[in-house]
Amino acid sequence: MSSDPSSPERRAAREWVLRLAASEIDDAALAELAGWRRAPTNNAAFEKERRLYRALGPLEETFAAQPTTAARRTRRRAALVSATGALAAAAIAWLALDPFTLMAADRVTGSGEIAAMALPDGSRALLDSESALAVEYRGGERRVRILRGEAWFDVKHDPAHPFTVEANGATARALGTAYGVERGEDGGVSLAVTRGLVGFTASEGGTMLRVPAGATARIDTGTFEPRLRTAKPGDALAWRSGRIVIENRSLGEVAAELSRYRRGTIVVLGAAASRRVSGVLKVDEIDRGLAGLAAAQGLSVTHLTPWLVVLR
Repeated sequence: MSSDPSSPERRAAREWVLRLAASEIDDAALAELAGWRRAPTNNAAFEKERRLYRALGPLEETFAAQPTTAARRTRRRAALVSATGALAAAAIAWLALDPFTLMAADRVTGSGEIAAMALPDGSRALLDSESALAVEYRGGERRVRILRGEAWFDVKHDPAHPFTVEANGATARALGTAYGVERGEDGGVSLAVTRGLVGFTASEGGTMLRVPAGATARIDTGTFEPRLRTAKPGDALAWRSGRIVIENRSLGEVAAELSRYRRGTIVVLGAAASRRVSGVLKVDEIDRGLAGLAAAQGLSVTHLTPWLVVLR
């Protein structure tokens, strides 16, 4: 890709970034952007411009509840257009996230994709399907925000620089460890510790639960204290090896999780959503596994389109 900020790819990428930042984009435009980014040179240009935009100032002011003033937008646009420096960028897979998440994330994964990510301090992250992370290392603290989905972290021991994962307001602080955090779509947060010890709190300054290796914990929506769970970390993190372990969960909850591993949505109609199911599915055979769960419950599976599956 050309390093010239005035190249056609860079100019087009710049316009896409500005449209995303201003929320001047709809589903049709997002689909168009996804197609445009399939070209490696276009995707690389987009990444450069996206990271450059983030470096020009706090992202939050662009997405503030009050509308951004025309003068502020003009200044940001002028700064982006005139900037000639290039920041290092890593190619990311396309995911139809909302514009804020897409712009804020340092790494995202698409449907059915599981990807590794090296963090600046030598720690490692493994992202589950349809997940997004923002890395914020500053002021002596190593902080990662889960914007969507789930990730597992192998943390490099460094007592002088705390490592914290944040999701839905909850925090999980490592004490030299490896652990996974899931940001639930319902507002809850789940923790699975595979090595060491993790301090788990519902909010900054809240009551801390010390969760040891081999244990899992959960903070439910609307609660202020984490609690231990009976689930095993190996089951909760089975996605790392391409499996999904389901143990006595509602079919509606399972359908929501499985939707992350295939394009489209899985819908369970009526009372069937509350039925409890168990099983082990492969992440690359979601439809086959779903059919098995449905058959065990005497339910039918209807593929209305490649992107909409209904169980009833």
